[in-house]
Amino acid sequence: MCGGPRIARLVAVIILMTWREAALSGTIGIAPLRVDFDHETRSAVMQIFNTGEESLAMQVEPLRWTQSAEGEDQYETASEVVAVPPVFQLAPGETQLVRVGLLSERPHALREQTYRLFFTELPAPVEPGTRAGLRMRLRVSVPVFSAALAEPQPELQLLGVALHNDRLQIRLQNSGNSHLRVAELQLLSGSGGQWRNANARYILAGGTRNFYFDDLPTDANFSRLRAVTDDGGVREYEVAVPH
Repeated sequence: MCGGPRIARLVAVIILMTWREAALSGTIGIAPLRVDFDHETRSAVMQIFNTGEESLAMQVEPLRWTQSAEGEDQYETASEVVAVPPVFQLAPGETQLVRVGLLSERPHALREQTYRLFFTELPAPVEPGTRAGLRMRLRVSVPVFSAALAEPQPELQLLGVALHNDRLQIRLQNSGNSHLRVAELQLLSGSGGQWRNANARYILAGGTRNFYFDDLPTDANFSRLRAVTDDGGVREYEVAVPH
């Protein structure tokens, strides 16, 4: 499991909006920011912190996470992953422990299994005689990875480069057995020109992602694509300017 003595915190802000004004509601922290399972590690403990000034009711739901051929994230119920407690209250300054477990003995020899834990704020009860306002509820997700028995081997492939409504689309596929995270894409020209897309995205095992470059100059004569991944890898591909 990813963790350690230095606890990383994800801070999320809840905005409370009424019919007259907007006010700050609360913040939470989550540690760790991802959960990793393998054939030896099948459980983990997460900490949820309420660093705001109001009590919060939270629900946690594990969902199976896949990616469609069109590059979109897809979610469905995952009965093989449990989170306990599934619903809890957090007073200001309080910490809640959530235990996450992998129940299934499904064979993972061929490909890593991927999930997300969605932490959602439940609506607060409306006091009698008060006017209900519009409230934007907090929803935060944490990735969960269950490793294949084989050595992790992500394989990033360039599927195509195309223009869509004046946007340059880069289509990448991971044909390996484990996820990777593209930290940055760079378009390079022979004359030293460089255009960057630093919108970091996960590409799951067997998944596809679309990345976009906006506002490229009309004379952007690039010839190579460089993909920088979080594992320290750098992959380069020859590309042609689409017409």
